[in-house]
Amino acid sequence: MERKSSIQADFNAVLATLEKLGQPSLKEMLIRNHGVHEPCWGVKLGDMKPLVRKFKHRQDLAWALYDTGHYDAMILAGMIADPMAFKRQDLTRWLERARGGSLAGHTVPRLVALGPHAWVLGPRWIELKNARKRAAGWVVLGMLALSRPDDTLDMQRLCSWMQRVGASIHDECYEVQYAMNGFLIQVGCGVEFLHQKAKEVAARVGRLNLGLGNNACQCPEALAYLKRSAQKGVIGKKRTL
Repeated sequence: MERKSSIQADFNAVLATLEKLGQPSLKEMLIRNHGVHEPCWGVKLGDMKPLVRKFKHRQDLAWALYDTGHYDAMILAGMIADPMAFKRQDLTRWLERARGGSLAGHTVPRLVALGPHAWVLGPRWIELKNARKRAAGWVVLGMLALSRPDDTLDMQRLCSWMQRVGASIHDECYEVQYAMNGFLIQVGCGVEFLHQKAKEVAARVGRLNLGLGNNACQCPEALAYLKRSAQKGVIGKKRTL
C-alpha cells in the first residue's frame, strides 16, 4: 500500500510539473502542424530533462504516464522507460496508441531499437498495412544500423531492405517515404561496409518532394547527405540513441 501511494504521488507530481511547463504556442504548433491531439500542454523536450534524470528507468511510472493518453506524458514515458522491460506485446500496444508528433516516428521506435525485440518487430512492422506503423518499422531498422556494432547486424537483410527502398519508395505515402529515406541515410552513415551501396540506391531515389505540412520539417536528399557525412569523416561512427 505504501509503495502504491508513493507511485501515485510521483505520478501526480509529474503531471503537475508538466502542466506548469506547458507553452500554449508550442501546443498550438504541435496540434496544427504535427498531428498531435488533445490532451496536450506543449512541453519542450529540454524542459523535461530534470524529470528524466529524476525518474530514469522508473518503469512503473512510465506505464502509468503512457496510459494517460496525454501527449506530453507519453513523450516523457518513452524518455524514462527501460527498453529491456518491454515484451513484444507491450511495444505493439504502445505503437498502437502512438498517434501524432514524434511518438510513432521516434519515441516508440527508439525503445524498440534499444531493446531485445528490434530484429523481430522492425521487419514485422514494415509489412503492416497501416502507414504509421510501417513507417515506425523503417525507423527501427535505421536506428539499428546507426547505433549497433556492425558484427551484430544482418548485412544481407540490410542490403535487401535498401534495394526495397530503391524499388518502392515512390509508391509509398509521404510518411513512409520519409522513414524509408531516413533508413537509407542511417544505413549509409552507420555502416561503412554499406556506404557505397547506400549511395547507389540514394542516386536512384533522388530528391523527395514530400507534403510535410506547414512546418519546418524537411526531407533531406539522401545522396547529398551521405556525401556530406563522408566529407566530415563520420561514416561508420555509431550514434547513441
